[in-house]
Amino acid sequence: IECGQLFERNCIGGAEAVGAQEIREAAMSGAQRMLLTARGTVLEHDLQEVLALLRSIVPENGQLGEFREYERVYASQVEPKTNPLRIVRPLKPAPQLPSGHVLRYLGRPDARCEPPCLKRLVIEAACTTDPAPLLECLGCTAQHKLVRAGWRFATADNLQIEVFEVLRLPEPHDLSHTERVVASGVPGADDVDASTPRRDEYYVIEASVEARLASSESAKQLQEFMSMLEPKVQTFR
Repeated sequence: IECGQLFERNCIGGAEAVGAQEIREAAMSGAQRMLLTARGTVLEHDLQEVLALLRSIVPENGQLGEFREYERVYASQVEPKTNPLRIVRPLKPAPQLPSGHVLRYLGRPDARCEPPCLKRLVIEAACTTDPAPLLECLGCTAQHKLVRAGWRFATADNLQIEVFEVLRLPEPHDLSHTERVVASGVPGADDVDASTPRRDEYYVIEASVEARLASSESAKQLQEFMSMLEPKVQTFR
């Protein structure tokens, strides 16, 4: 079930009073992309070397700088089979990104896609108001609140790269105080236990490219890129 269907089925009554129409339309007409993603980890003591390597192979106009985002993950109690919805808000201004809230849906991974690549639908919609009250009216509850902080890059052949750490909020509404957390399973913000302090010191690196018709070529592109970063980067397989 795509996120637009969740809005179509449940935006009634009280939900309309919190701007449901605007956000529903944004969700149903948002940017839809099929993304191939590869992930890995880099130990903190190797971080600067990996960043220097990325800066040497990515053109200057593709070095997008630092980012810091506040992310809230919501799960639907009404449609339990629907993947979580995410509300993302930049905490650090970035000229290439919306300044307000972004509603993000990550689809289920395609089981036919072979590791180390992950293939899934991504829908993003910019919202002028915070969609959290609406999600709560739709029967969604907040599962995690976290901060992702790191660096972004974009290559000339449309490869998007992020190097980041995932941080928890000891006090749910205090964004000035964060702690590192332990990621379980595939590393990244969608697989994090946001309640557990981290014991190891590593960053996540994530490379994504839009899946074209010849997705095998896209997968090969990702694998070749991640191989360039080894052994400093350990690709998750």
